[in-house]
Amino acid sequence: MIVELIRDKRKIVDRITREQIDEFVGLLQKSQNYRFLDLLHVLCVCDSVAIPNNQSYIVKKWLQTEQGRGIFLTARGQDINRQPNILYITTDSGATWRALHQFVDPSDEEYDKDQHDFFIHQLDLYKALCFGRNDYTINMLTKELRYLTWEETFLSLRSTILPDAIRAKYCDLTTCMFVDTGNNYSVLDHPNICFIYEYVGSKDEEKSQGDFVVKELVAIFPVLRDWIADFLDQNKCMFACDIGHNMLIEQVVRLLYHLVKFGYYLDAEDVKNLLPPLLNLLDGRHDFPYPREKDKEKKEKDYTKEQKKLVTKYQTSERWDKSPETEAIVNAKYQVLEVLDLLLTYQRNSRLQSFVSKFKAAEESGGQRNVQESMLRDSFNPHDQSKKALSLQRKINKELRDMFNQSALFDMDFLTKVLVDLSMYKYNKMITKSLNILNKLYSSKTNMFKLSTKAQILLTQDSSRVHREVLKNMPILRRLARTKLDDQQVKLMCSILDDLAEFCHLPMTPDEPHPMNQNIMISNDKRLYDMESDSSLKRYLDI
Repeated sequence: MIVELIRDKRKIVDRITREQIDEFVGLLQKSQNYRFLDLLHVLCVCDSVAIPNNQSYIVKKWLQTEQGRGIFLTARGQDINRQPNILYITTDSGATWRALHQFVDPSDEEYDKDQHDFFIHQLDLYKALCFGRNDYTINMLTKELRYLTWEETFLSLRSTILPDAIRAKYCDLTTCMFVDTGNNYSVLDHPNICFIYEYVGSKDEEKSQGDFVVKELVAIFPVLRDWIADFLDQNKCMFACDIGHNMLIEQVVRLLYHLVKFGYYLDAEDVKNLLPPLLNLLDGRHDFPYPREKDKEKKEKDYTKEQKKLVTKYQTSERWDKSPETEAIVNAKYQVLEVLDLLLTYQRNSRLQSFVSKFKAAEESGGQRNVQESMLRDSFNPHDQSKKALSLQRKINKELRDMFNQSALFDMDFLTKVLVDLSMYKYNKMITKSLNILNKLYSSKTNMFKLSTKAQILLTQDSSRVHREVLKNMPILRRLARTKLDDQQVKLMCSILDDLAEFCHLPMTPDEPHPMNQNIMISNDKRLYDMESDSSLKRYLDI
């Protein structure tokens, strides 16, 4: 009851003292009751906002000072002289070890449900401690204290002997502890409409999008990419009866979503390879109530006549109705739609880049034959109905159609049928998301042209430098805006805001605005963080 009284109540969470947290940790160590894990959990995340001071203190007090007394430790077999590539768990600080897949198996003779629940809630607490990219807690858990290393996490993720629901937990931890961390930030959430003229249309065009981006997953990304590709290739269908496996599919696609968002799949070939397995998961024709039976040689049999009738009934009506089984499928499909949303943004950005490149080619043509060059002249009239003008307009339209066709990622007719089918589910979030993507799909060309009218072409070195600085700092501001700031984060945010403020006026003349730099910042994000919304930042500014 206490947990529910505190959950998502910011005023109560802020009044919890460190002495009280010490008491909670002490009770957890004595009883090993998972409810105390939940109590620490609600102190780390409040209403989807991280509380970094509490996160860091709990790690210092429980995992560092008290050396994790009361925690269940895990290790790979090869690290404790046991069978390699099997994950083991100990509930008594290493005195005895058991294979994790046996520890969580209800049919095992030594199975203990309370210990099983404690372990599941411990994984949930790990996520809460790292929520909001708390660099300190992530580093302590994964590197310094090594309570959950990358090797352990990835082994658990791909271990087929573990229950799918637990693999889904480890996949979620992979995302929050090893992917959604450090300098990784979204390159697709917010459209970049500033282009450095020097690089437009050249092999170095990516420099105009910020070549300073540090991809921190260089070592582990190839392994993750190959495993995700194999997993999606093996899961072309979804079965309603297998809720745990559908939860795993959801978390794997969520992991993929972050990798796409952070720019690890920006190569056109990689993007095209992603689409077939994702569209398979969305296609309702690949949803079944249960899998086919297997013969002695483990080959799938065909459905019997009665089974085929049940499958047909499920696919034509029952699969859209609300149920626990349908909810697991809906959550997985919703996550796939999130990835498609990013890929539509990627498609729009690619088209905008191509369009700006055509503008540069026309501008530099110097009066030579170039269809687009005529549109730059003051004499160009798009409404002219003369024979010569209509011929020119047809040539322009053809070039634009070719540009759109070359950058098209989706089969419009097929995707439309899939999205309309998804809108039949009796879940509001699925209806809203599928129709939103359908609208985005059919308005993609119009949106690209609207965005192009706001594009900024940067000609000078100073403008390019400001653009890069804004690109580098804006993701940090967006991330800090979603957390309760500690003193160090407040100073970091104020330092960034001071630097951005310097760009808004001419050098050495604070009273003279710098319109170009102001436009660059507005173009990068019109929704700058509302400083008044965070009391800690306001106090710092008042000081």
